[in-house]
Amino acid sequence: MAIKTITTTVNPLNGQVINTINGLSSSDKIIGTVIRKAMCVGAYKHTQETFSLTVPNGNQTSFTIPNTGAAGLPPIDTTLIPDTVTMVANGDNWVEGNQFTIGGTGNRVITFTSPYAGTNKVTTITFDYYNTNASELVYDTKVFPDNCRGVATLGGYDIILWNTGIHAQDVVAGVDTGTVNAVIEALITE
Repeated sequence: MAIKTITTTVNPLNGQVINTINGLSSSDKIIGTVIRKAMCVGAYKHTQETFSLTVPNGNQTSFTIPNTGAAGLPPIDTTLIPDTVTMVANGDNWVEGNQFTIGGTGNRVITFTSPYAGTNKVTTITFDYYNTNASELVYDTKVFPDNCRGVATLGGYDIILWNTGIHAQDVVAGVDTGTVNAVIEALITE
């Protein structure tokens, strides 16, 4: 018998919590399910965060927002959520999709539709992002074993392992990777 723990990560574009099974092998038979006492329904979304930066002088066709997390910049490794980014550039309000687009790693590359011209261009950018630090997730939604369903996704199939108070079925994994929903804390394999 072995306990397969879960690693939790966060999708930076929608805040969804992803619970990946550790150490699974395709021949493992899942014989038990450990249910959480409390679960996290999603990452915290920071909205309308604003920072200022100075775009280099001259005609700029693109600019990469630094990934340092320094004062006045988005946190390190933050992914800006598309369609939430706005800019105040040279006193004008700019809209994503019209005057600029966002892309690249972490959606941190601003590509200007027309070159951004001028000197000493202080630009204010407002955006939304999810806190992707899994250690800062808040597990505040109670789980009651007698009214929850524990699901594992194995090989693209959603398999019910726990259903309203009982271990639903023993399953041979058949694959060496998989995820579980928010109510499952660990799996017990034979």
